[in-house]
Amino acid sequence: MPDHDKAYIKETLKFVDEYERKGMFLGVLSGIAVFFFPAVRRLPLYKRLPISSLFVFFLSNWGYHYGRDLVLIKSRNLIENWERDMGLRHFQISV
Repeated sequence: MPDHDKAYIKETLKFVDEYERKGMFLGVLSGIAVFFFPAVRRLPLYKRLPISSLFVFFLSNWGYHYGRDLVLIKSRNLIENWERDMGLRHFQISV
C-alpha cells in the first residue's frame, strides 16, 4: 500500500477516538441533566440513577459505533481497490 494511502487511513482512524470522546461527553452531560430534571428529581435515588444512566449508555454507545462507521465509510473504497490490485478481492463482484 502506498504511503499516502497509509497516511489517509491513519487520519481517518482519529475519528474513532474523537467520537468516543464526544459520545461520552454528551452521555455524561445528558445524564446529569436528566438526573436533575424536575420530574425525575422527585423520584427516589434508586430510580433516578438507572434512568439517567440509560442516557449515558446510549450516547456513549452512539459515539463508539459512529466513529467506527465513519472510518469504514471513508476508507472502504481505498481498501477495496488495494485488495483488488493485490488479487485478494474479485475485481467484478468484490467478494
